[in-house]
Amino acid sequence: MSHYDSRLPPEGRPGSMPPQRAQLGNPSGGPGNFPQKWHLYQPGWTRQFKIGERQDAPLFAVVPHTGWFGRPRLTLHAGEGKKSDVVAAVKKPPPSLGGLANRHGFRIVFPGEEGMPEDVVDVKACLLSVGAAALRQHRSYRFTVKVGSGWERRAETFEWRYTHGKTVRVLREGRGDGGLRKAMNRIEGGWELVRLDSEVDFSQGPSGGEEVVAVWGEASVSLHKKASFAFLNSGATGRLGNRFANVAVISGMALWDEEQRQRHQRQATAAA
Repeated sequence: MSHYDSRLPPEGRPGSMPPQRAQLGNPSGGPGNFPQKWHLYQPGWTRQFKIGERQDAPLFAVVPHTGWFGRPRLTLHAGEGKKSDVVAAVKKPPPSLGGLANRHGFRIVFPGEEGMPEDVVDVKACLLSVGAAALRQHRSYRFTVKVGSGWERRAETFEWRYTHGKTVRVLREGRGDGGLRKAMNRIEGGWELVRLDSEVDFSQGPSGGEEVVAVWGEASVSLHKKASFAFLNSGATGRLGNRFANVAVISGMALWDEEQRQRHQRQATAAA
């Protein structure tokens, strides 16, 4: 049974985002407020999902919405549920983006500080294969965000790409991390986040010379664990900054959410 029901519940007013930014501590020493490795859990049959290293210790909540009438499609909350402060929201991009980016891309909205406007990051869809209909194999998703801190702060571009390749296999093998190895054992493919402006040579790495800074994949055979996510290389060090970590997580979850919606649509069409 899909977690998306065509009879979607009320939004809970997700578009009304609090003026303050959530500030959380990270007990695991990962980038920003996130552990280096974490999982997405669905407790019971709720439509709220939890981010954490363990199911009984959630750090964030991911809440899907209808996305109708300008409302968010997805919100990330600094706490256990949708009543907690909103860290970021995913919305449809403005019509001004046009083309493929407008049809399949999305906009990440961060609540502004008190008295300040919202901050936005546009994630643009790029067509990798002409005539493609599938989300996974034929599109990539690109965004630009400021990384680093102080005088070294600069804008860099990152791209989500679907892969069946070595990056996911490296995660699945785990290399001493039994928990992550177990979580990834059932994952055959996933999405990797490539740092396009990296100055480091990764020619011997699993992604053919490009630096992969994050990866996630669905844990499709688990009842409560729905996906696993890990920061890699410079993405795991914290040097890219909190904003990078937030955008990486919420954009990855937006792709996961879109895959669930497409799966539900296919199931509904097949049953009709």
